[in-house]
Amino acid sequence: MRAEVLEYYKKSLYRGRSKIGRAIDFMFMRLLLFCALYLFFLSSVRDSAAIVLALAGLALLSALIEAIKRRVLARHISHQRAKLRREYQQIDMLTSSSDALLECCKRALPNTDWHLYVHQSLREVNEDCLLSAYRAAKDAGKSKIAVFTVAALTKEAVAIERALGECTFRFYLSEEFIALALDCGLVTQIDDAEVDARLLASLAKDKKGTRFTRIKPFLRSRAMGYVVLAGVLFLLSFIMRYALYYRMMALLCMSFAAISTIVNRLPATDT
Repeated sequence: MRAEVLEYYKKSLYRGRSKIGRAIDFMFMRLLLFCALYLFFLSSVRDSAAIVLALAGLALLSALIEAIKRRVLARHISHQRAKLRREYQQIDMLTSSSDALLECCKRALPNTDWHLYVHQSLREVNEDCLLSAYRAAKDAGKSKIAVFTVAALTKEAVAIERALGECTFRFYLSEEFIALALDCGLVTQIDDAEVDARLLASLAKDKKGTRFTRIKPFLRSRAMGYVVLAGVLFLLSFIMRYALYYRMMALLCMSFAAISTIVNRLPATDT
């Protein structure tokens, strides 16, 4: 897998954090873990032994965290590829000729009693679309309408469909419509390699004109984690020795939680 593609998947998993942001987050969290382990062991062993035990515990925890992260990333990549595959197939369908798409739809309903309405757009199917299909069906003397679309239906469209009770609607939505196009040969199966190739081409286009990205090592999603960790450290200060150190660490965590909240409320600026 190309580095650019892997970075895209990682950024989508980590909510847009850049390499620098993730590196800062990695170092900061390891520092917090080391301090917490050091203070924990310091209550029962000497200072030098506490450092060794804290480092050993940090290594074990880091290995466990990395193993979990690899599994999560693999599942995320699989999910993102399936999503991108569906989007690319939708684009292939919508950019094909209208006549070919209509012929494909006719294969699904060869019965001439049906009026076929092909929504060749990524915009949602709204009430105007269904009313247009209804009028065309009435003019053709038909009471059955088949709607083919890769887009979703709006709430208003659903309400209109129920109101037009004299007509029978049959909806071929995204998955079913794509399966129909695959059977007709209008679109082809896209494997993981082609998904990554198309994604790489898209990233190359997006990269042009974009020189800087806003780095946010302190994300809003981390704020609650800092608050929880601060609460744990504060409770430990009543149980363990060196209560002052635990409370100082708790105060540091609360500071980072405040920074995470404040930074993410600032308006984004383009550079």
